[in-house]
Amino acid sequence: MRLSIFLFAISLLGAQTPPAAAKQEYLEKRAGILRQKAELKAKLASLEVELQLLEESRTAEPAAPPSAASWREEPGAAEGAPKKAPVRCLSVTRGGKRCSRPAEAGGKYCWQHRLH
Repeated sequence: MRLSIFLFAISLLGAQTPPAAAKQEYLEKRAGILRQKAELKAKLASLEVELQLLEESRTAEPAAPPSAASWREEPGAAEGAPKKAPVRCLSVTRGGKRCSRPAEAGGKYCWQHRLH
């Protein structure tokens, strides 16, 4: 009698385990897919930024060679010379948006993303 109750209890536990395990497996798989989606979205945003910068550099006019006296001056410091807009950081946030900070002088990234 005890053996039959024991076997009945095991069969009930065995019957309940697969749905719970399947639900856990589903949740883990879903979390992995959502993580991959976020990573791909960030990569896509980064590639779009790079493409935009490439297009801007392709359409920009070539710089004139520096004059003998201009080596001491800051670039764009001459009177009448248009000021160059600061370059925006190329990093992409977790939300898939481009960082809004200006890049460090001579670099592609802001102070926070320079090590990424």
